[in-house]
Amino acid sequence: MIESVPTPEVKTLADGSHSYKVRFRENGRATSRTFANNREALRFAKNIENLGVSEAQRILDERSAIAAENLWSVKDWCLHHIELLTGVQEDTLKDYRAMPSSVSSLASSPGVSPCRSAT
Repeated sequence: MIESVPTPEVKTLADGSHSYKVRFRENGRATSRTFANNREALRFAKNIENLGVSEAQRILDERSAIAAENLWSVKDWCLHHIELLTGVQEDTLKDYRAMPSSVSSLASSPGVSPCRSAT
């Protein structure tokens, strides 16, 4: 049985961004999970409250695995976008196709996240 309802705690990081920690007890031990956004932290906390720790962790792990499978590299996303362009001359497309290779070396630098989508 859950002793208290977990609530996400916000932490401001050195770069000004935030992380959200959910503290909870599992098998009598205090533990926590950290999230990049409050919405995911709240979802996890509510799942702990409604379903219990084991099921909440299983759901989180399953969602994380699905998300990891759907991540594109910057290069792959750019090439996909280029293939969807219409009304562009072939020589321009050739130049566009060469660009992601130079960008992908920058994007694979430490601290750079994979691309989910671009707007």
